[in-house]
Formats: sequence, C-alpha cells, structure tokens
Amino acid sequence: MPRDARRRLPPIAWLPLVSQVIILMSLAGCLTGPPRPGSITGSARLDAFPTRLRTAAPAEVCWDTHSIPFILAGDDLDVPYLMGVTHAHLRLTQMEITRRLSQGRLSEMAGPPANRIDHTIRALALDRAVPEMVSTLPDETRRWIQRYVDGINDHRDLVAARPADYRLAGIGEEPWTIADVLTIGRLACMDINWGKWVSLLPLRDEPGWDDYMERLHAFSAAARPSFGSGEPTPLDPLLDAGRTGSNCVAVAPSRSATGSALLAGDPHLGLPQPNLWCIIGYRSPSHAAVGLTFPGLPFVLVGRNPHLAWGGTNMHALASVLYALPAEEPLVERSHRIRTRLFFDRTVTVRESALGPVISDAPLFREIADRPVALKWRGHEPSDESTAFLKASHAKTGEAFRAAFETFAAGSQNMLYADDQGNIGQVLAFEFHPAAGYAAAAPGPVDPEDPRMQWGPGIDSTRLPSAVNPAAGFLVSANNTPVLTDPPLVGQG
Repeated sequence: MPRDARRRLPPIAWLPLVSQVIILMSLAGCLTGPPRPGSITGSARLDAFPTRLRTAAPAEVCWDTHSIPFILAGDDLDVPYLMGVTHAHLRLTQMEITRRLSQGRLSEMAGPPANRIDHTIRALALDRAVPEMVSTLPDETRRWIQRYVDGINDHRDLVAARPADYRLAGIGEEPWTIADVLTIGRLACMDINWGKWVSLLPLRDEPGWDDYMERLHAFSAAARPSFGSGEPTPLDPLLDAGRTGSNCVAVAPSRSATGSALLAGDPHLGLPQPNLWCIIGYRSPSHAAVGLTFPGLPFVLVGRNPHLAWGGTNMHALASVLYALPAEEPLVERSHRIRTRLFFDRTVTVRESALGPVISDAPLFREIADRPVALKWRGHEPSDESTAFLKASHAKTGEAFRAAFETFAAGSQNMLYADDQGNIGQVLAFEFHPAAGYAAAAPGPVDPEDPRMQWGPGIDSTRLPSAVNPAAGFLVSANNTPVLTDPPLVGQG
C-alpha cells in the first residue's frame, strides 16, 4: 500500500486495540465486587484469606475498615512473601493480565483482536535484558523478589477457587517467576515518547511539518523547570493554569505551619476498576513503610517510612533513539508463536539488528518510516530498578534516598522527598544518554553513523542535576522538565 494511503491510519488503528486492553483490564474489576447483590461481602472475602502460610516467623496481615492491608512480620523476608499473598488475594486477575501484556500474550485471553498488540510487544522485546538481570541481581534483592513470587504461588496453591473474571478470561495456571516480575518492571518503564513517535512521525511529509516542529520545540524550550536557571516567560500564566498530569510537592520547614518538612503528591494514572495502585503497609524487625504498590511488583513505589516520605511524577525523559538502518544492515530473524484463544495460533517474525529490534516491523509502529528502523532503548540493556526501589523505600536520609537510584536506568521519574531532619530534595531517577537528547531534535529516525547520535556511556542518576533544600523553600514536579540542559533531558510536547 502506498505510504500516502496509510498515513492517517494509525490513530484509527489504535482504537480497537486500546479498547481490547481496556476491556481486559475492566474484567479484573469483577474481582472487587459481587457478581450479584448480596452474593459476597467484603468480610467474606477477607475471611477467605489463606492461613496455612510459609512464614519464617510469626506474622499477620491486619485489615482496616477500608480493607487496606498492613503486614506485621517477625522476619524481614516475610514482608515480600505476605505482599505476594495479599496482591494475589486482592488482584490476581489484574496481575495475570499485566503479566501477559508484558510478554505479548494477550491473545491467549482476548483472541485474534489482540494479535497486533502481542506482535508489537514481541517486536519491542521488553524482556531482552531480563535473563541477564535475573542472573546478576544482588542477593538481598533476589531473596526479596523470590519471597514475593513464593507468596503469589502459595496463594494460588492454597486458594483453589478462582474469581469469575479469571475464569471468564480463560487464564491458565502457571507459576510466577522472578523473570515475570522483572518483565512487568520493564513494561512499567516503557518510554512514554514511543507514543509520540507513533502520532507524529507519520505526518512528517505533510505541509507545515517543519513549522509545526519548530513551534513544538519552542514550546518545550519555554517549559518551567522544577529547579535550576529557568527564567520567567510570557507563557507562565498559561502553564500555571494547566491541570493535567501527576504532581508532587515538597515543602521546607520554613514554609510549613508545623515547622517540619512536608510532602504530598498525586500520581495521575486514572481511575480504572480495580485501580492500578494497591495500598499496603508493613513493619518487620528492620523495615517499615506504607504507600502505593503496583500488583506484580514487590515494592512501595510512592509512600513513607519512619524517616522519609517520597513521591514522584513521570519525567517523560528521552531514553530512546530511532535509527534508520542501511539496506546492507545484517538482521537476525526470530519466529514467535502467538497462542490465540478461540482461533488458530499465529506465527509472526521479528527482526533484530546490532542497534536494537526493528520496530518498524511491529503493527503499531509501521507508519513511523518507509524503511527499516531500529529502536535503541536503555531498557534493552541490564539495569536494576528493583534494588533502587528497595533501597529507596528503606532510606533514612535524603542522601541515602538519592544514592539508591544509582542503578535505576530504564524509565524516568522525578522523585521528590522530605525527611525527618527537615530536608527536601529532588532526584532525577534514570540514566541519560546524550544521543537521545540530540536525536529528539531530528525530524525522524537518525543516521547511526552520525557521531552525535551514537549511543555511548550513560550518565546515572547520582551524576545528573539534583536539588536539595532550595532557597525558595519548596519543590514542585508535575511531569514538567525538571531542569534545563543541553542536550535536553525531556522531549517535545
């Protein structure tokens, strides 16, 4: 099909695919309510919580009047174990859908309409670095995740009955592994800029493209940074009136009525049923924390401990480069079988280059170029976000909190904190590769031979700009550019 005839298809093509994911996630909502009025109660659901659990010491899960769980554990590693049991008890269907989404297996539940999503996920190769990541996890982190996996699997073994939505989705029985958890982590770290490419790049031959991109870059350059040398601009009143995106604010003691540092935040991820977040608290001999967790991951991602509170917003940082591959580029082909519910299985072929997977082969990315394009993404290389969040959630000082993110590379978060010593700060949690910043100014996929576009060593979180106790007495993040740099850390739009 001529490229001009296909150019406007992507926005339409996304709709049924996105709808399928929404429907699947909505199925998990059946878990939170009765199939008919009066058929089950909240107390009955809690009474069904398994009791014959493999804890190393006496432990219990307490539930408040809102059915929010708090884990009291006599052994530190019973915390992730009981977190796994609790997540499975409350959100098993949601977790299984997330696991299959991260692995490109939605077709096993949704049938043929999900084939294109699965093909795209397989082409993106989210799990490319997972085997090496599993083998190189620090012992403490490995034990923590393994106990979480044990908790999920023990719940599955001890509670024979499956929720109605689980059965409706046709979910099979298979044990969880550490690799499953790390692959879900990679799904959570996907570069948000990929969606912008799908929307923008098919339009690059349209009249007015250059003018549009110039205005888009100018708007991005006028962004209000969270800290640093940003100057007031005429756009400030308009920007101040914006009400979209996540937000987080840290307030110094000099500006608080209590004389203590304060922190508040709202990670805007919408309000599906069930929610993407799950509140959990815990206390063990060495650790205590409470906050928001993501079912499928054994960490408090946003919350507080006795010494420090933390929150964050997505930075929308530049973490990928699209390379236009020369015709002679050697490619490796791999076949994937997509098991499809209520229909014939489908076999798809994905290609990889030395620079990364050829994502222009993927159904949702075919419009970004009329030649093979490879994706270089930091998430295709090993990193350790698990240890970063584990250390951060147990940090006692701002310095320890910032140091925790040294191994956090894939994904990008503005992380703010306030500690019990009156300190506030902001950490840029990701690893920046300058090539991604330079490539963002290009009108499309870049030449891999251009020296500025070549992927080199990254700059980890501890070497990126940060803020501690600013003179203004507060820090604010709302998915905005955290600090102005050259090349930029954050893309357009």
